[in-house]
Amino acid sequence: MSIRAANLEDAKSIATIHVNAWQFTYKGLIPQSYLDNLSIPKREQVWCNILSDSKTCTKTHTIVQEINDILVGFANFGHTRDRDKDFDVTAEITSIYLDPQYWRRGLGKALFEFILRDIKKLGFTEVTLWVLNSNQRACSFYEKMGLKPDGTTKIDIRGNFELKEIRYSTRLIST
Repeated sequence: MSIRAANLEDAKSIATIHVNAWQFTYKGLIPQSYLDNLSIPKREQVWCNILSDSKTCTKTHTIVQEINDILVGFANFGHTRDRDKDFDVTAEITSIYLDPQYWRRGLGKALFEFILRDIKKLGFTEVTLWVLNSNQRACSFYEKMGLKPDGTTKIDIRGNFELKEIRYSTRLIST
């Protein structure tokens, strides 16, 4: 298993994992019609834009996780987008996904720990992320990783439905 910085050639694999993980993870939690309409080509274009935009790349970091040269997971993180947090010291994990067929093998933990090390190296002292409040699997995982809900919630409107999200956070301890 290896973890490295993502590059433009990874966009299609990232998009495939992103769509597959959403379709698997959120089945029964958000409308099936939305999940059925997720498009790998459209998501690939989004990731091509993220990975090729020098302005975006200076603000966020995208990493990928591989096993035997097969991309199995990815994550994106950078400065917080939340106005109630200090931009200079708070990092936000904006996405972290594994191909569902690789779940429960310790890969998510390895990826998350790698992210935390990177975030610390960048000088951040706090990390946050948003999670769908009904996604108990993710909530449990983040709590095992040391994050806790901080009481902040938001509504993300997607077409004709709402995603109710809760923010998880933790202070980072210097080592």
